[in-house]
Amino acid sequence: MDENPLRVDMHALHIELSKQPTLYHTWADKLAKAKAEKDRLETLLKLTEAKLDQRIREHPSSYGLAKVTEPAVEKAIILSDKYQEVMGDLNEVKEEVYHLTAMVASVDAKKDVITDLVKLSLADYFSTPSVPSETREEADDALAKRVAARSRKK
Repeated sequence: MDENPLRVDMHALHIELSKQPTLYHTWADKLAKAKAEKDRLETLLKLTEAKLDQRIREHPSSYGLAKVTEPAVEKAIILSDKYQEVMGDLNEVKEEVYHLTAMVASVDAKKDVITDLVKLSLADYFSTPSVPSETREEADDALAKRVAARSRKK
């Protein structure tokens, strides 16, 4: 596969079009898996919070609390190593989801670019213009006259 999956080979648009569904599916599948992992970690974070909340309320002195209050329990949860670990993992997966979402959108945009290039090609946008030899000679003569006139003015 090409190093840059977003690159379009303008000389093989038929191949680019045929590869597009597979390319889109590859990145959309990666995004779906990352979103599933994000959902799993969000659930794990809630479970971790609930377990820590229960432990802190049962043994507040183990967490350095003299008095059990809602703000104190919330802060103790956030400061716990387990909570920090799960939150860190969740943030990494969220970043991956953002990048994969952008990639899926870019692959979709590539499809539009390929489609537009095909339309341009069918409209002979990339064709080499042909100029009748008489017109070409007339243009060359006119250019030569303008150059000569400028030379005389100097």
